[in-house]
Amino acid sequence: MDFAQVPIVGREEIQERIRQGLGSALAGHGQTLLLVGEIGLGKSRLCRWVREEGEGMGFRVATARAYQAESGLPYSLISDAFLPLLRDLPAETLDALSRGRVQELESLLPGLAAASGPFPPAEAASSAESRVRSLWTFSEVLERLAGRAPLLVILEDLQWAEPSSLELVHFLARYQENRPILMVFTRDELPPGVDSPLLEMERSLVGRGLAERIVFSPLTRRQTGALLRMAFGLEEEAAAEFIDHLHQWSQGNLFFLEKTLEGMVSSGRLYRKGSSWLGWEVRDFELPLTVREVVLARLAHLSPGARMLAEFAAILGSRAPFRLLRVLSSLPEAELLEALQGLVAGGILKETMQGEGVVYEFRQTITRETVVGELGLARAQILHGQVARGLQEHFDARTGDYVEVLAYHELHAGDQGTPQATQHLVLAGRNALRRFGNAEASRYFAAALSLMERNEADSTAPPTVEGGRPGVLRELAATLTDQGRYEEAVMRWEEARHLAMDAGAVEDAAECRRRIGMIRISQGRPGVGLKEFDTILALHPHGLPPALRAMTHLHRGVALEQLGRPREAREELEGVLGNPESQEDPAILAEAHRVLFNLHMWEGDRDGVQHHARHALEQARLAGERTVAFWTYWGHAAFEGLMGNLATMTELVQEADRVAREVRSPLLELRGAEVAIELASATGEWDKGITLGEQAIALARALNQQTVLARVLVWTAVIYLDRGEGDLARPLLREAWELAAAGEEDTLNVHGALPAHIGRARLALAEGDCDEAIRIGRAALRMVDRTGYRLWALHRLLPLMAQAYLVKEDVEGLKAMGRRLREDSAAIGHLPGLAWARACDALGTLLEEGRRAEGIELLEAAIQSLEDIPLVGDATLLREVKARHLAELGDKKGAQEDLTWAYESYLRMGAAPEAERVRAIFPKLGARSPRRAGPEDPVLSSREAEVAQLVAERKSNKAIARELGISPRTVSTHLSHIFQRLGIGSRGELVDYIRREGHRSAGGSWPT
Repeated sequence: MDFAQVPIVGREEIQERIRQGLGSALAGHGQTLLLVGEIGLGKSRLCRWVREEGEGMGFRVATARAYQAESGLPYSLISDAFLPLLRDLPAETLDALSRGRVQELESLLPGLAAASGPFPPAEAASSAESRVRSLWTFSEVLERLAGRAPLLVILEDLQWAEPSSLELVHFLARYQENRPILMVFTRDELPPGVDSPLLEMERSLVGRGLAERIVFSPLTRRQTGALLRMAFGLEEEAAAEFIDHLHQWSQGNLFFLEKTLEGMVSSGRLYRKGSSWLGWEVRDFELPLTVREVVLARLAHLSPGARMLAEFAAILGSRAPFRLLRVLSSLPEAELLEALQGLVAGGILKETMQGEGVVYEFRQTITRETVVGELGLARAQILHGQVARGLQEHFDARTGDYVEVLAYHELHAGDQGTPQATQHLVLAGRNALRRFGNAEASRYFAAALSLMERNEADSTAPPTVEGGRPGVLRELAATLTDQGRYEEAVMRWEEARHLAMDAGAVEDAAECRRRIGMIRISQGRPGVGLKEFDTILALHPHGLPPALRAMTHLHRGVALEQLGRPREAREELEGVLGNPESQEDPAILAEAHRVLFNLHMWEGDRDGVQHHARHALEQARLAGERTVAFWTYWGHAAFEGLMGNLATMTELVQEADRVAREVRSPLLELRGAEVAIELASATGEWDKGITLGEQAIALARALNQQTVLARVLVWTAVIYLDRGEGDLARPLLREAWELAAAGEEDTLNVHGALPAHIGRARLALAEGDCDEAIRIGRAALRMVDRTGYRLWALHRLLPLMAQAYLVKEDVEGLKAMGRRLREDSAAIGHLPGLAWARACDALGTLLEEGRRAEGIELLEAAIQSLEDIPLVGDATLLREVKARHLAELGDKKGAQEDLTWAYESYLRMGAAPEAERVRAIFPKLGARSPRRAGPEDPVLSSREAEVAQLVAERKSNKAIARELGISPRTVSTHLSHIFQRLGIGSRGELVDYIRREGHRSAGGSWPT
């Protein structure tokens, strides 16, 4: 990955100001621009851009960089910049420019006279007079040189420039106002309170209006996302969390950001698969060697006391209160203050006033990471222990307020913590759970259990916490379950069950077994879960509390639903709802309604879905069960998506995402991703779908979520197949089949097995084996008919089989698919199914002798229905079919229009192989192939270009729809694609973009 080739991001205003400066210089009005910012913000890259811009506009360019090692050599910066420019001139030209006084430049540019040939010696003069004459001569040479061609002077890192060069720079800047010269200088941000000749020069020039200071800021989060989009073709929405973490890690420092990404690419953590970059699920960034070296160089000059304080500040985390540093440090107060002042002046720490007094923070997170990395494990443990003891001893009156801080340090202190470490860890774990910090809670509980086990044999150990070891063990097991760390959770639940049995706690033991059964369901093993629930009910036919018995029956109903036994599941769940004891527990009612919601969803019963969704959300709110609320929103979103109501689906996905962010569970994140993959697949956002899919696959594997893993493997593989990347799809589909479709049909989780059949049939179709695709499809249909989950048939399966019959030119097969699609879809109002039923009728008509023209008309109506949903990939496929039949009828113009639409659609969806396949058809029609779009070229389809032009004319979606003969929803879809393609976010930005840049469609220029 070469970031030097990536366009500059986040400096648009600065670039525009520099363009103005270049234009002003061309007009004879010189300017001086001072670019100021901390190291690593991209000043050097911008200078390279300035040079390219200047050379493109006809400027002669002089450029140089100051170096710390050369700060004692007089005029070294000036010599580096101008000597190459002047010594290449013919001797007579240089003589003319200097009016015969080349020798006067020798003190500024050693070697210039020798390189230019013998000249008469300069007249003797005093040293001061000679210096002034040299400066004037040099200034006049530049003025005459700029008179021949405008001059651009770029001098970098002026903080290292020696005083003589700064003096000459100051001199030149004072006399460039009416010359065709632009001077661009850069310097690093200097520590606060530092004064220098450079700052004196800067104040003088800026104060007199002779120069303008332009301050560089770190990249914003949005600009960081834009950089990744340009460098990797990344869909920002698909990797939003990665971008959040990367921006926080780099704090917008371009150097740190790019080196981190380069390191991830070289190590393979970011990798290319097909045409997509993947690996965006990474959350822990490693410190690249190049970055570490830069940071260590800044730390090398610290005094021992300052280094010790930096280590304590790093161990303390994001904020280091002064009063705590004073407690921890052994330094006398004067030395302490001097060391802190040095850290602030050196740009390591920044000092702020907050509610607890003076607080120190690292200016850059990476600096803190470097300091921590240099400590070593042993020293880090010692320092964490010192911090924990310091907090305990000196802030004992407020220990409750500091419990999580204490626990954090005791977690990392090993055996160096305080005697009360166990209590602190458990309290911190419970506090974390209240904020849905499951990952933090599990670490605290695990550490507390470890200390408990160590202290059991120690009679002098402090008293244990409330609930003792069994209670903390169950808290840890529950937390691991919520995180999706199922095998660890099962091990802890089994351990807790044995402890409960030894203690005669029957109810606790039964609860542990129920939790294990729930985990087995989540792992895609509902048959194993069902056995656990049956065991509980058999062992304790009358001895369980009503709530526990109700929950056991409830989850027995869940297992039966996933096994495809809906009648038994409904009886079990309705029995739970009718149980008087259940009426008093909103948590039980919420979960029962949610599972019944699932049953009605797969059966396509919209009334049942809405009824149980409403009650599930009401009871979940009463019980404070946010997880149940998530599952309800997620299921409802999936249902609306399957029904073709993508706008409603998007709204529900946003609600599900909101709850998932509050709960902070990777399991919920995974389920949310599954719906987003399907949405991206349907709307043609295939790059985004691939990114989300690969992330979800990695997460599902880590969480051992076999049913969900099988599904996301299939949905991701289908996008690969749609893009013509079969080699990437094949291993995913093989894994999905082995996970979900192996074994006896009546013991499978149907919600994993049916997608696995769909994926395998789709692969057979892609490989041209239509008979195999139909055979697998029929096997899946038998499963659908056995369970009654007809929505699975309408979702991909029947349309896929229709495509296989089309390739076989089997009219009867197409008609049979059309009849089933229409019958099942009409019963439940399934929009995609109805559109595909129309498509099957049209395709069958096309294949009947003498009815091709009628079939084409019917097919166009079906395509419009699919576009309105929108199912972009399906519509594109059928446009190709329509184009082929138009060509055979002799309508080559109509065929070319549909092929152009398909080509542009494949380009937009990132399906390069499919786009090239369609492109190769044009010459066969006697037409010129459309131009290829480069990876950085934001080419719009011809229809998108029409929509964009009408937006620029300030027309509404309805007005655009009327003018183009399409629906307002299709206009909205086109706008979404345009925004994504151009990297903008609103209609106003689109209008500005068109006026500023202009644009092209894939077929040529803007329509006028």
